[in-house]
Amino acid sequence: MTEIIPAIMPKNLEDLKEKAEAVYSHVKTIQLDLMDGEYVEAKTWPFFPKDKSEVEEILRGKALPFAESVSYELDLMVLNPENDLKKYFAFRPSRIIFHARSIENHTKFIETLSKYRNENEEVEIGVAIIATEDLNYADDMIRNTDFVQIMGIEQIGKQGEAFDERVFAQIKNLKNIYPNVIISIDGGVNLENAKRLKDAGVDRLVSGSTIFNSENKEEVISKLRNE
Repeated sequence: MTEIIPAIMPKNLEDLKEKAEAVYSHVKTIQLDLMDGEYVEAKTWPFFPKDKSEVEEILRGKALPFAESVSYELDLMVLNPENDLKKYFAFRPSRIIFHARSIENHTKFIETLSKYRNENEEVEIGVAIIATEDLNYADDMIRNTDFVQIMGIEQIGKQGEAFDERVFAQIKNLKNIYPNVIISIDGGVNLENAKRLKDAGVDRLVSGSTIFNSENKEEVISKLRNE
């Protein structure tokens, strides 16, 4: 069954907690969209100066909200994430997603990442690409990670954007070149396109505004899962 993953763009830690509380009992994994204001225009927790003390507490062992009941995946919309790998792994996520275009030196990144993976074998690593990505550009990262996240919207870093239909061609491209690849779609996922994405062979659907703008989040998650 296709996994449904609610996506949170946390304004602060309290916002993260409030949104996670609304969905954690209905899903296995929550995605945190972490944005530094450099790779994408928007900025989220934990990249504001006032968040520093909260990050330090996490580095010292404090868990993310409801971590005893739900797993987190970190979608790192940040520039040169390899510079802070220690911090991201310290958040103790089940998955970490890096954007191919945010990394200047793929070879160096893969070498650095491999060191942390040896110490954190239980963490899945994904690479995010856009719907029109040249797969030759991302090939080395796809082959050195566990899954691919295709961005379902053209302007990443926002919620509520229109779905990019070119995603379906990219799914086909991926499956032709990497037959066993695990595919996640993030952005623009809604009740109208969920079934089409599943029929195309998608393994995970990440949804933000469709879930969090609804009055009955459990019902929407169930419909996305069973559509």
